[in-house]
Amino acid sequence: PVVVGVGRYTHKPANRAEDPRTQMQLMAEASKRAVADAGPQVAGALDAVTTIFTMLDFTVAPGKSATGPVFYNNPGRSLCTRLGIKQPEAKNVMLTTECGHSPQLALNQLANRIAAGEIRGGLVAG
Repeated sequence: PVVVGVGRYTHKPANRAEDPRTQMQLMAEASKRAVADAGPQVAGALDAVTTIFTMLDFTVAPGKSATGPVFYNNPGRSLCTRLGIKQPEAKNVMLTTECGHSPQLALNQLANRIAAGEIRGGLVAG
C-alpha cells in the first residue's frame, strides 16, 4: 500500500468571528484536496474512512454566543456526505481515540487492510 493523495487546508480569515469554520468543514476541505491530488479514480475506491478524534467543536456563528459543543454522531459518514462519495459499510467507518499517535495508527491499520485485500483504499482525515 502507498499514499496516493494528500491534502491540507488552513483557514486564516482576517476576522475569524465573521468567518468561522467547523472542524467538519476544515476536514472536508482538506479531504477534497487529498482526493483531487490522488486522481478521479480514487474516490470510487475509498472503501474505508477514518476520522481522527479532535477537540469538541465550539465554532460560533457571527453575532451568536457559544451554546455548547457540536457533536457529530458519525463523523466519517458526515465527511462522506460532504465529499459526495459513497458511504462505506459501517464496519469501515472508524473514529480514533484522542491520542497523539492516532493518525499514524489509523494509517497503519488502513494499509494493513489494503494489503490483506479487505479494502481497496481508505481516507484518514482529522
